[in-house]
Amino acid sequence: MGRRLDLTGQKFGKLTAVERAGTRYSGAGKYKGGQAVTMWRCICDCGNEKIVRGDSLRCGKTQSCGCICRSKEHIQRAVEGRRKWLAEQKAKA
Repeated sequence: MGRRLDLTGQKFGKLTAVERAGTRYSGAGKYKGGQAVTMWRCICDCGNEKIVRGDSLRCGKTQSCGCICRSKEHIQRAVEGRRKWLAEQKAKA
């Protein structure tokens, strides 16, 4: 069994790990050789709570409760990127 990392109090993007929230098994499941994954209860800077896989926190895959995707700045960047892409496509034609 691998060593357990204590992520309590560490910050990952907008999420702060508060406590372990148990273990889930990915793949085949507990009794069929599935891999154990530690889950963490996190609090986001916006105040929401989210249960997240520990490996997703550590590698940067999960950085917020979802509020980043809903933020106005994120939406604006997406719109600007789309406009730039359309302009490039128009220039190629």
